[in-house]
Amino acid sequence: MSSPETSYGGQPSERVKSHEGHTHTANINGIAHDIYKMQPFAEHLPVAIVPIAQFAESTDAGNSFWTDSEGNSFLLGDILQDWEASKQNPLWTEHVKKIENADLSYPIWVINNNHVIDGMHRLVKAMLDKEVGIKVRFVDDILEQGLIE
Repeated sequence: MSSPETSYGGQPSERVKSHEGHTHTANINGIAHDIYKMQPFAEHLPVAIVPIAQFAESTDAGNSFWTDSEGNSFLLGDILQDWEASKQNPLWTEHVKKIENADLSYPIWVINNNHVIDGMHRLVKAMLDKEVGIKVRFVDDILEQGLIE
């Protein structure tokens, strides 16, 4: 089964709810989902510990989930390849700070065969910290709760 096409957008400043002017969306196969709208439903889903190795594909070529401060896409693998250089890259400052401050006590959200729709900064932090597993919530069953109309 192929992975769904996902893109991200937003400026989440807290993990509680949407703030006016802030969005946190995942565009899954061309359909926008509001991550903040899904949050109350996700909190009731079970949490599993999944081996980090199952998310290696997320860092492969072609998976550019983020954009730099100039709007250019870049690969997560670029950050993982040389973390020290990444911390010095002024175009990646926002993402570096989010990775450094990522709280691994919050599960990442996953759909369709380990496709991450929320928590990429946490996943990268876990990879950098050489964690063996990461907390995951499988959110396939609540996707409709986040549909943006």
